Amino acid sequence: MLNQVNLIGNLAKDVDIKFMPNGTKVAITSIAVNNRVKKQDGTIKEKTLFIDIIAYSGRAEALEKYTQKGSRLRITGELELQQWEKDGQKHSKHVVSVNEFDFLDVKKGEANTINEEPVSD
Repeated sequence: MLNQVNLIGNLAKDVDIKFMPNGTKVAITSIAVNNRVKKQDGTIKEKTLFIDIIAYSGRAEALEKYTQKGSRLRITGELELQQWEKDGQKHSKHVVSVNEFDFLDVKKGEANTINEEPVSD
């Protein structure tokens, strides 16, 4: 079976850091992915999809340290189902668990050495 998600977009919000009971650092944020759709009348409509992403350990560290709202990233990960109960109600949502990512922002006049290899544990 194959469960792989590839996305390019901009962080929709700053990274929120949490810790699991075992001390593992977790980065939680979302990425905005734009898609252009040509309508029947020939006009182009841009649609934005906001996708929750989660990263653990070293990837969480790198996202916290080197990104902010608006940062452009290429993300490869797996779709994961999160389930929880709150106030007696069951909830669930899909998130992308990040396996690797590349920073796509390059500032003028600066080499982007972080971009040469995906960050991974």
